[in-house]
Amino acid sequence: MDTRDNISLIQLKEQLSQDEYLYQHSLNVGLVAKRIGQVLYVSKNEQNMLAQMGIFHNVGKFKIDPAILNKPGRLTGEEYETMKKHPQYGYNLLKDAGLPQEILLGTLMHHERLDGTGYPNKVSSHIPFLVRILSVADTFDAICSRRVYKNNRSIFFAVDELIKDARQNRLDIDVVIPFANYLMKALKEKKIPLRNGKTAEIRHVFPDSPNQPILEVEGYLPLNLKESGLTLLQVASV
Repeated sequence: MDTRDNISLIQLKEQLSQDEYLYQHSLNVGLVAKRIGQVLYVSKNEQNMLAQMGIFHNVGKFKIDPAILNKPGRLTGEEYETMKKHPQYGYNLLKDAGLPQEILLGTLMHHERLDGTGYPNKVSSHIPFLVRILSVADTFDAICSRRVYKNNRSIFFAVDELIKDARQNRLDIDVVIPFANYLMKALKEKKIPLRNGKTAEIRHVFPDSPNQPILEVEGYLPLNLKESGLTLLQVASV
């Protein structure tokens, strides 16, 4: 099969079943994208579309040599350029399969960035809103997942990275900040181990700086990370 061939749903299922990480990642991205849609109050139809976009978004990786896809070390420049072709490969595989346009664009554009530094086409001003949500979900799950070439990272690390990318106009800040708020508020009342050996709980989340909450620290006065210029990642033991 070359990159001009399309793919059936049966082939999609068979391919996903052969790659445990790709299967789990696709499901995760669909679930996370749908949840972000709920946080942003998009319609039920759009929430369901986001779930489907997540399932299909990485099908182009079927066309990437497994030796590159699962390489345990750093990719060479040539290998990385090959990897960057997977969105176009995915679009080519799906474009004649009778799928909604949102799924096709999600597959093609989930690595595009608002500052034009993404791939495969370096577009910036014409990234649909649902694709922007998909990109945040994809980035979040990629950070938090374990791969042969990296360990999984904490939610705190993922939130810091998402906010950094949003403030550098790579990811949509109107998607990232509400999602980060949702994640931080979900951690309220959970014990968070700190680098000094103490534990803390999130007492207040600042809407504009969700990674810099006020912490209730055992044996201490509340710690305002925003005032201190610190993020939760910098003080938590993760």
